[in-house]
Amino acid sequence: MWMVTPVKQQIVFLDPKGLRQVDGLSNEKIQLHKTIKEQIESQLNDPNISLHSFIISSTSYKELKHWKGQERLQTLTNIMFTLDLIKIIFT
Repeated sequence: MWMVTPVKQQIVFLDPKGLRQVDGLSNEKIQLHKTIKEQIESQLNDPNISLHSFIISSTSYKELKHWKGQERLQTLTNIMFTLDLIKIIFT
């Protein structure tokens, strides 16, 4: 998703995916939100461009109990669970 305003460009990578088979929080797709900020955005050297990354998970939070660090999932702002999004949209 790309949003351009007169002052800034916001580029957002949205990755819809199931997380059941992902190996946990250290997975490179989950860490992309850090990588694009620390490596790619900083290399652009343009304060008018902002990069973001979000995973929209069809897997529920409860199905990820096997993940090491699973308790931190709810505090991560780059993973959004589909069921939670539906509740936000329709309430």
